[in-house]
Amino acid sequence: MPATQDSLRSSHREALIDPRQVKWPPRLFASSVHGPVAILDVEATFCEPPGRRLIEVSVVRVEPRRQAPRVRLDTLVNPQRWISGYNIHRITSDHVREAPRFEDIAGNIVKALAGCVIAGYNVSYDISVLQDEFRRLGFPFNPPRLCLMRLRSLLGLGPKCSLKVACQEHGIEHKDEHRAVSDALAGARLWKLYRRTMMTQGLRTYGDLFRNFYLMTLTEPLLPLRAAKSLRSSRSSRLKPRGPP
Repeated sequence: MPATQDSLRSSHREALIDPRQVKWPPRLFASSVHGPVAILDVEATFCEPPGRRLIEVSVVRVEPRRQAPRVRLDTLVNPQRWISGYNIHRITSDHVREAPRFEDIAGNIVKALAGCVIAGYNVSYDISVLQDEFRRLGFPFNPPRLCLMRLRSLLGLGPKCSLKVACQEHGIEHKDEHRAVSDALAGARLWKLYRRTMMTQGLRTYGDLFRNFYLMTLTEPLLPLRAAKSLRSSRSSRLKPRGPP
């Protein structure tokens, strides 16, 4: 079950993340592209760092032996400041009033991403938003990541474009643009398509991608273990997915 407000309503307790869960696949450079991938998407207030704050995050995992992508995390986040950019993300201060703060769900995010390469459409933006948030907690955040927007053009599938256009051109379902879970699910479907193309081109490992395209940032670990010991994870009612539009 994905971690959401509704699915975890019964408890208000918080738990420390198990540091053993903060790990990446061994020998990532040689790992198969059929290994677990976490598609990340975030929405944030529309201002420049350091004022920019996270207001929604979703993680969808594509895992071996699972046919369909799986939503692992989907929640609004209370930025504790006025929200700008409603015309893009359609999130207001009222939407996030009862949502958890970032420090309350940092552990949930790490758990949802652990063991995966992180991918996303223009993933550098999503990573930079999370980097800002983890930096406020005093921790670095520099995980392995793969940009699906750049991968599309490098595989010869078309020029760089928006997620909406890429989905239209590849016949991928994509509803509710700029809602984190919708964008992450669309990214997961694109990743499966791109991965099939990679296999036909003989690109079978992340090392093949790196050597051919210099596309990835291959760093590890996700967080130092000292960070994992202090990050809180909300159980239950703290998480709050966005309702229907």
